Order: sequence, then structure tokens, then C-alpha cells
Amino acid sequence: MAIDRMLNRANRRRISWYSSQPDPSGRVAFEQRGFVVDAKPSDEKNFADATFLQGLAAVIFATGSLKPETLAALPKDIAGLLDADCRVIVRVDARVLGMVTGILRRRSLPVQLPLPGESLTPLPHVLVYASAHSWDIAANHVLEHQPGPLPRFGLEPTRMDAETRWNPRFTVLLQRAFWDCSAVHIEQIGDGRSGAKVYKVFARLDKDPLGIALRMPLLVKAGNRGAVLKEFEH
Repeated sequence: MAIDRMLNRANRRRISWYSSQPDPSGRVAFEQRGFVVDAKPSDEKNFADATFLQGLAAVIFATGSLKPETLAALPKDIAGLLDADCRVIVRVDARVLGMVTGILRRRSLPVQLPLPGESLTPLPHVLVYASAHSWDIAANHVLEHQPGPLPRFGLEPTRMDAETRWNPRFTVLLQRAFWDCSAVHIEQIGDGRSGAKVYKVFARLDKDPLGIALRMPLLVKAGNRGAVLKEFEH
């Protein structure tokens, strides 16, 4: 998952409830802030559909159930939503907050609890909070952290040599980072102090008719999210 984007935010205004009809109070909270709530609930098949993801700002998983099997039915591809810079919000009974955060963290997903003293987890992350609290928490979260452009799913990065390798999950992050480029050429040049792989990237912008933009290479690091963030901050 990529670090939160501060620039080039896209006009993504749709909100989708996962596997349930939108909560009336939740709908009002989002619509008051200029968002549009999908009339029909989404399912996991939608999350792999680039057409469905167009304009999608957030997916909401809300349930009052205390049953472990219901809570374990959280979407399997939450990581894919985060990679596409969608906001993911989980709203459950306070009695099962610990169980839900445990499920998500066992999937190696970054989780944020809006609690006093809770350290800020860099975006993108899954916001988890108790249903006793207002829907304003969820709506304000999406309003204050609006997503950037979708990954350019059709962009296929090309290797500049036979030795260059990367994890397939890295491809979607390249597609997101270079969403406004028509071509990306990548070469592995070593490892960073965090253990992350370091790559040299040449990219061609869409709006570059002379083909002269970005002739200088860019450096890209890919590896464990926590380790890369620690190196970035220091």
C-alpha cells in the first residue's frame, strides 16, 4: 500500500455500503458533505472491476452483529481497495472492536482507531470505530482525506534488464504512482537501509507531445510498509 497522496486529488464522490443497504443516518451524513451514496450494496466482485472503482471514494462495512463468523466475513480484498486509494471504514459494536481490529491486523492491514492517544496510522488505512458514535466520524474522515486518482490499470511497466524483479502487488502501486503516464521503464539498482528494493524509473507523461518530460530518472522504493515509512520519516 502506498503512502497517502497529498496532491492531485481526484473528484471521487461515490460511497458504497458493502453487503447491506445504506444506513439512513449514514447516507445523510455523507450527502450533507457532497458525496453520492450508491443505491445498491457492493460485493467483492465489484472490487476487481475498474469501472466500479471509477469515482469511488469509500466502502463502508457496517454491522451490529456480535457473531465471529459475521465479523470474519469482512471483504477479503480490502488491501486491493487501499491500493486503489479507496477509503475503507468498518463500523461495529464497541464490544467487538478488539476482535475486528485483530482480524484486520492478522491480514497485515493498517488500522486506525479514532481514540484519544491513539497514534496516527498513515493513510491509506482501515478506519475502525464503534457504532455508538456518530456517522459524522466516517463522513468527516472521507471529506478530510479524499482519495487521489485511480491506478492506471492498463499501464504495464517494462523492465530495463533481465535482473529487475518485483512483487506483483508492486505493479498496482506503480500504476497508481504514475497514473498520468503512458509508459514506465524500471530498473532495480539496489536495496535501501530499510531492506526495501530501490528502483530507477523513467516515465513518459501523457501530456508530453515532444517526449521530453521526465528524462531524469526517478527513484522508487518498494518493501515492507512500516520499514519504508520509518526510513521516509528519518
